[in-house]
Amino acid sequence: MRSLTDKEVIKHVGNVRNFRTWWEEILAQVELVVDDLFEFIRGAQEINLDFSELPFTVTEFCTLLGFPDYLAERAAGDAEANATSPFEIDMWTLHSGATYALTHFFQGKGTFLDQYVRIVSDMLFNPEGTIERVEQAYEEQLQADSDGGSQASLAGERALASIERVSDDLQEKVDQFEEREDALRERF
Repeated sequence: MRSLTDKEVIKHVGNVRNFRTWWEEILAQVELVVDDLFEFIRGAQEINLDFSELPFTVTEFCTLLGFPDYLAERAAGDAEANATSPFEIDMWTLHSGATYALTHFFQGKGTFLDQYVRIVSDMLFNPEGTIERVEQAYEEQLQADSDGGSQASLAGERALASIERVSDDLQEKVDQFEEREDALRERF
């Protein structure tokens, strides 16, 4: 099984081994990976981003992650359509929307696809890193847009504080995600 097991060569004649035991071991490995993946998904479903309190829309969130506008719009549209609330969207739904956009609408070359797949994977496996990436991109955007006005500066500080609150709330779940990720890596 690709990426889960070592390559196995099957003899077609002569002393052919019993592969039943080998397959049972492989399927047991797959079952453990499925359990780990389920826990990641469940954990991501518990991390909700309230976009009514964040200084950007779902589309802008995806753009801040590094997606081009056309993919950000598709990812956000799918996430919003599948969310239980248009304002509060969990990381699993955001991940699912981004995956949908990449699967159905990506128009670039493979190197960019690999980069976007890593971003999407981080949404599920490293939500804290995803929030930090968005926060950093938003802060850089504020600095680039800043003309030195105190009103804009104050609004920017409030916006960054709201992102920081999300990051602080997420900190509780970080240890869980890291433990699950370590367990998943050990299986491979």
